[in-house]
Amino acid sequence: FAEVENWVQKLDQPAPPSGIQTFIYRVQNSEARYLAQLLTGVQQGQASAQAGAGQGGAGAAGGGAGGATGAGGAAGTRHEMGAAGGGEPDYESESQQRTREGAHITVDAVNNALIIQCTSQQYAEIVKTLKQLDVIPRQVMINVRVYEVNLTGGLSFGVSYYLQARDNTQRKPLASFSATNALQGSVGTLIGQTRELLAFLNASENSNRVRVLSAPTVMATDNSEAKIQVGSTIPVLTSQGIVPVQTGGSSLFTNTIQNIDTGIILTVTPRITSTGLVSLKITQEISSAQPPAAGGIQSPSILKRTLNTNAVVGDGQTIALGGLISRTVTYNRNRIPLLGDIPGLGVLFGSTSYDTTETELIMIMTPQIIKSVQEAHDATRELQDKLVDMRKNFKRDKLLNP
Repeated sequence: FAEVENWVQKLDQPAPPSGIQTFIYRVQNSEARYLAQLLTGVQQGQASAQAGAGQGGAGAAGGGAGGATGAGGAAGTRHEMGAAGGGEPDYESESQQRTREGAHITVDAVNNALIIQCTSQQYAEIVKTLKQLDVIPRQVMINVRVYEVNLTGGLSFGVSYYLQARDNTQRKPLASFSATNALQGSVGTLIGQTRELLAFLNASENSNRVRVLSAPTVMATDNSEAKIQVGSTIPVLTSQGIVPVQTGGSSLFTNTIQNIDTGIILTVTPRITSTGLVSLKITQEISSAQPPAAGGIQSPSILKRTLNTNAVVGDGQTIALGGLISRTVTYNRNRIPLLGDIPGLGVLFGSTSYDTTETELIMIMTPQIIKSVQEAHDATRELQDKLVDMRKNFKRDKLLNP
């Protein structure tokens, strides 16, 4: 009898309400607007398939936001996203989205929650989908080191040629670039013996041939863009014009100024594959301000060198990008005081020389997959410990070499 009574208590439960109810799902790890967009697309796809099967392949009308699917006046799946013409859905305005069988989802952007109006059976199915989507996003910590190598002596043809001649390291070209003022070069990926490349850079770092320009560490979520910039913002005059005055007086002379980021700009979008590899979409830009051209707008011009590539590396493995070669010509004029200033004859009392300096930028990148919050905490703690050790070394070097 005890077991029978137990089953009676389990079965003697009130029936769930069959009507439309309002449920609130508080998103924990993702964004409510993103989950609403995914969920609405899934439900609309199911409803469209059911409508097409029930109507014998009837056509579909409408397309982006605000479109309707159906035929013969039957109401199909309606997508109310607040923007017409196929634009981005406006979730900030709390516009409603209708899923299959009359279920509604409203995004509460302030509280990062979903307000769902549907039956209990529908909500149970929706929650199952949400639980699988509302997970902690994976992250990738990317360690980057940017080296500048002076191309002198055996390095005059570039680092890749030097390594190929010495260690038979292969070089796979990716693209090429050219610019004015005799600035030419090639862009490529150094592959093969990466350890020997790192050993060469570390050994040459204490000399005048190699110096570290930047060594940032950035954390990026899976399939999200991370940007690193080391440089300055340059105001550039893009256009000039005259605005006529309607009621007398002089005309207004206007200038259009645009602020352009210069320096070393690195944009990385990591994507973690199902096999544990890291796919990297890399854009590297090296830019600097140049003197204005004679006879043109008196504003600096921006000289850019850009590298765009995709690479797939393992967790914790290193990829090396190189080939951004620049050539700088310096004009030097030496003259005898007073005599060198005589018009027409001053050139006889002095000398002119040109110094050409070629440098190549090498970027070393190591992605590391962060699988949990604890791993992110450990990685951050490790970086903090390195900074503390670095500070101690600086103080010790300052005491030894005042």
